[in-house]
Amino acid sequence: YAQCLQECIDTCVKGKLLVVSMDANASPGVRSRHDNPYEAGRDQVRGPFGMPHVNDAGRELCMMLGLNELCLPSTYFQKENYATWRNPCSKKWHQLDHFVVAQRDLMRVENAGRVGLMGKDSDHFAVELCLRVRAKLKSRDSGPKPVRIDRSALNNPVTCEQFLDKVKAEMAKPCAAETN
Repeated sequence: YAQCLQECIDTCVKGKLLVVSMDANASPGVRSRHDNPYEAGRDQVRGPFGMPHVNDAGRELCMMLGLNELCLPSTYFQKENYATWRNPCSKKWHQLDHFVVAQRDLMRVENAGRVGLMGKDSDHFAVELCLRVRAKLKSRDSGPKPVRIDRSALNNPVTCEQFLDKVKAEMAKPCAAETN
């Protein structure tokens, strides 16, 4: 699903509102003070609410969302229950169904999360996303737009290792104030 999701994200025209709804079979967990501070988009992808369980697919999803400056709005709203699917064997509940929006559009989200009913012919609970949308927004000139950093090259282990080596080398250099 990752390739299809990336194609969908790449085709979204600048200035348009991207909303993706998915049964991702991914448990992304919630933001934690123990998160890796060097992980792409770590502070914006997940909010503080939701089910804490994380699986490999959830980690992969969070990485992809971070690289594309996207987030999971349901993790930003406190709810009574977040589980959307129950494993028939273990009977454990999981949060596998998600909405995705751009991090810059999170301010438009009024509510997101599980709805208290199962979908027709489905073993998943439905999820909802409530957005504030205006037909004509006044344009405000806030100056030059910041350049977006393309972090996708860091998916290559060799490039990532070279980047880390350069960062470590720069960090080891003395500051200008220390040399005076």
